[in-house]
Amino acid sequence: MREGQNTRALITRLIAGLFAIFIAAAGLAAGARAQTAEPAAPPQVRELLRLLGEPGVRSWLEEELKKSPKPEPQAATRETSSARFAAERLAVARARLDRLGAAVPHLPEEFRDAAAVLADELHNRSLFGVILLVLGFALLGWGAEWAFRRATRAARARAEHAPFDTVPHRLRATAVRFAFGLTSVAVFGLGSIGAFLAFDWPPFLKQIVLAYLVAALAWRVVLLVGRLLLEPKMGADDAARYRIVPMPDEAAAFWHLRLGLFAGWFAFGWATCEVLLTLGFSQDSQSFVAFTLGLALLAIAIEAMWRQPRPHAEAGGKRHREAVDWLLTAYLVLIWFFGCSGCGAFSGSRSSRSCFPSRSRS
Repeated sequence: MREGQNTRALITRLIAGLFAIFIAAAGLAAGARAQTAEPAAPPQVRELLRLLGEPGVRSWLEEELKKSPKPEPQAATRETSSARFAAERLAVARARLDRLGAAVPHLPEEFRDAAAVLADELHNRSLFGVILLVLGFALLGWGAEWAFRRATRAARARAEHAPFDTVPHRLRATAVRFAFGLTSVAVFGLGSIGAFLAFDWPPFLKQIVLAYLVAALAWRVVLLVGRLLLEPKMGADDAARYRIVPMPDEAAAFWHLRLGLFAGWFAFGWATCEVLLTLGFSQDSQSFVAFTLGLALLAIAIEAMWRQPRPHAEAGGKRHREAVDWLLTAYLVLIWFFGCSGCGAFSGSRSSRSCFPSRSRS
């Protein structure tokens, strides 16, 4: 049936083309008489033109042109493409979730293998000893930072009481505060990571401790930027004038706390996934752990959105605000779901092989 329609459409277009040739030839016939005589057309062409000029033939051609198939609307094509894309993405997400679920029964075995690798690497050290080692070097970094802040207390006090009336004064004061804060974080990094790298550690232990120390350093940088933007000192007289993002004290303290929680958990999750990669966990197991850690990030984001300080509004405004919050919650859940089911909340495109290929899992 489909082939017959295509053949009929082809014949119709061919006849329509001949009909157009006839119209053009008829229009040129009058002008051709007034010009120099040219060789006469072959008898077959004259017979074809005579047939195309008959009223019955012309009426039949017009009816066939009306019956020719029309192209499909472009909007319908776009809808089909969008539906196909959504179906493909859902199929990919479902396959990914199936793989994550299949990885769960193998997690205990992979953790036992990782524990065996660590036991062989650390010799007499336990996991609790590794945690104490990380905390010890972190405390060493904080101690170095405390010493730096104590040594520069007078200079920081002068910077805080500098003029703050004009735009140049504000820019200068902000730059000075940021420089002191960034230097403090750098001192923390030197005191923790620098001191740790000064010793010779086993490869796996070095990779694990370094991952969490770098995560702590990144978290400190985020806290510094958040404090510079929000200045969350509740009740301080000079807090509001240093605050770059204008908002009440309660809102500034709220958002600074949520920013710290989100950044801290993200840094911890990133370091954990790096450790799993180092210990040779499979890609699906890494993604499952990242999927689980991502739940906490989603919870922090949703809790911050629903409990953020708001000005009092009338009943109609409250209902509108709740509707917007529900829509944003659904949007966050979709982002988390597709992101985690596709590549994990923390893990990237790196393979699941160990960072030390010379060592193999037994």
